Amino acid sequence: MDYNEGVLRENLSRILVDVEPIHDLNEMKISSTKVYRGTLPKYYLVYFLFVDFLNFTKFGPFEKIAYIIPFKYKGNFFRIEYRKFGMVLVGEEAANFEPVKNVIIGAVRASEKYYSKMAEDSLSGCNLNVVNSSAKLWQKFEFFKRSYFELNKDSENKKIELDQRQKNPKDIKSPADWINDNALATTELRKRLNENLEPKRLLEQANWMAHAAVDAFFSWTEHFFTHLLVLKGVIKTGEDFKVSLQENWTTKAKKIFSMSDPDDQKIYSEFQKYRDQQRNFYAHGALGKQGEALRFHSSCGAVPIKLLPSQSIPRFTVWGRDENKPVSVQTLERTDAFVEQLFSGWRSIAEIYLREYGLDSILQYSSDGTYEKVMNSPELMKEFCEALSYEIDRYENMDF
Repeated sequence: MDYNEGVLRENLSRILVDVEPIHDLNEMKISSTKVYRGTLPKYYLVYFLFVDFLNFTKFGPFEKIAYIIPFKYKGNFFRIEYRKFGMVLVGEEAANFEPVKNVIIGAVRASEKYYSKMAEDSLSGCNLNVVNSSAKLWQKFEFFKRSYFELNKDSENKKIELDQRQKNPKDIKSPADWINDNALATTELRKRLNENLEPKRLLEQANWMAHAAVDAFFSWTEHFFTHLLVLKGVIKTGEDFKVSLQENWTTKAKKIFSMSDPDDQKIYSEFQKYRDQQRNFYAHGALGKQGEALRFHSSCGAVPIKLLPSQSIPRFTVWGRDENKPVSVQTLERTDAFVEQLFSGWRSIAEIYLREYGLDSILQYSSDGTYEKVMNSPELMKEFCEALSYEIDRYENMDF
C-alpha cells in the first residue's frame, strides 16, 4: 500500500494516545531528573515525525544540545534531547522510561512509508550530500597493494633460501639415511616437497593480493569519479546522481578525462584495457565475456581461444597470455601513473576538497555554482574548504 497521510495520522493517534505535546518550555517542571540513554530511534527519524509531521514544538539549539522536544506521557513530564553524544530521554526521578521508549519506537516504526516518501521526494532536488568514502577505499587498496609486495618479497626470499640450502646441504639428511627408516623417509620427503612448493604458494597468494588490490583500486576510482562529477557541475540533483549510478566505469571516466588530451586519453585507454582484461573477466565468474575460459582441442593439446565480438558470425583467434606477469600485477604497477594523471589539471583543485579535506560532495553547491567558482584556483578552494570544515566541526560538536 502507498503512503496515505490520513491512515498514518489515525494509526499514530492510537499509538500516541497517552502522549501530549508541550509548547512552552516553562511548563516543564522537573525538580530532579533522571536520564535514559538506552536504545532510541535515529535522531532525524524522531525529529521528522514529531516536529515536522505532528507539529510538536522543539526548542534549541543550545550548547551541546541540538534540540529538545518536551511532552507529557500519562500526565508525567518527559523530554527528548538530541545531545552531542546521542539521543536521551529525560524524566522525573521516579520516571519509568520503558513504556515511553516503546511508544516512541512504535510511532517511528508505524511511519515507515512517510520516511520513504520523504526520501523519494528529496531525490528530485539538490539538497543532498554524497558521502565521501574515498579515504577508506584508498586505505583498502593500499592494504592489498602492500600485502602483494610483502608476499612477493617473501616468495623471492624463500626461493633464494631454498637455492642456498641446496647448494650447501649441511642440514639435509642423505637419502642413504632413509633406507631403514620409513618414517624418516616420509617426513623428509614431505619436508622437501613443502619447502620446494613454498615460494610458489607465496607467489600465488601475492597474485591474489594483486587482484584484490586492482579490484579495490577500480572501486576507489569509480567512487572518486562520482565526486569529481559533482564538483565539475555534471551531477547537480538527486536525479542526476541516480543516472550516474547506472553508468559504468567507462562512461564516468570519459566525463573525467579529456579524450582530446593525449595524456588523458593514453591513461584512460590503458586502464580501460586492464579493466576489460582483469576486473570484468573475474566479475563474470572468471569465464569472461568473450570466452576467455575456453580451450579448443588441437594436435598439440588444449589451446586457449578468445571469442571476439562481431556484428555477424563470432570469430575466434588463438589467445596468448603473459603467464610471467599476471594482468593484475601489470595493472598494479601502473596505478601510480594513473593517480598522477588523475590529479593533474582541474582535477588537482578538486583533490584539495576531496582528499586533503575529505569533505562530502554537496549537490546544492554544484547546482548554485559555488563549486564552479572555487574550482578556479587552489587558493579559492582552500579558503572555501577551511570555512566549510569549520562549520561542519561546529555542528558536529554542537557549539551553538
